[in-house]
Amino acid sequence: MVAITTSTSRRLSEKLQLRKANLRKSKRKNEQVQILGHRGALFEGVENTLEAFQSCCELEGCDGVELDVFKLKDESLVVFHGTGGDETPGLLKEYCESETPAESILDLNFHQVQKLEFVEESEHLMASQEMTKRARIPTLRQVLELFRQYPDKSVTIELKGEGTEQPTVELVEDLQMTDQVVLSSFKHARVQQVKQLNPSLRTAAIFKGQVPSDYLQLASNAQADEVHLRYDTCSVERVQEAQQEGFHVMAWFRGPKAMKQDVSDTYVDAVSETTVYDMVLQTGVNAICCNRPHEAVDLVQKQ
Repeated sequence: MVAITTSTSRRLSEKLQLRKANLRKSKRKNEQVQILGHRGALFEGVENTLEAFQSCCELEGCDGVELDVFKLKDESLVVFHGTGGDETPGLLKEYCESETPAESILDLNFHQVQKLEFVEESEHLMASQEMTKRARIPTLRQVLELFRQYPDKSVTIELKGEGTEQPTVELVEDLQMTDQVVLSSFKHARVQQVKQLNPSLRTAAIFKGQVPSDYLQLASNAQADEVHLRYDTCSVERVQEAQQEGFHVMAWFRGPKAMKQDVSDTYVDAVSETTVYDMVLQTGVNAICCNRPHEAVDLVQKQ
């Protein structure tokens, strides 16, 4: 066992107190649970596009959005999700139509990305065909410049692709939005890198369906301010445990296709996805990141 020195213990204690202070500050800002649109309001516009984000900006009671960022071959930062899991994110199949044989958005430059069209019949996209036809993939700068007009709305940026840490931090700093943005990742080394680049930025460690027993230590090691837990791993005990350690806790919901399957197969007594939102809210989370922010806002306001 490695002995903990007095100075190390003091630093850990100071770090914990800072997290707790940040959590108290977050709660004071909005006593109600915070509602974030997952990739925007993805039933009101194609996910991760300006139309979906604008809908959240105009929705009273919606506190912000979560989005995904990739770095292209030419160093451009774009907001996109695509198909593929966490190990192979950004795939184009069944999501976008490309003039090139590229399999992933990572294989393209911004000029090529501008020519991509979303698949109107894609089961991964919930917007109308008319919206899908006109939608285009935005740059991260375009999205952040939109949210600069709505300073009360937060933007959680998931660092989806390799090499996104430094250019994203630099862009946020350039736009003077460090108080409006949270940077998150499943790859906790990216979270730690953000803190090294700018300690004042809020960060979040994301966890999948299997939450490790030492997840709070992992989040602490990454210097994260928040933990983002998949909705079906949230319990009163787990949420309280994280909050007692000073972490802001956000429950994130899977994409609409997966949530439809979850409601059908797992939550057989649930009338809809919104019913599951209510179940998760009862665990005491600080925020939820959901596919239907309009319905979530109505739900919270009725409580």
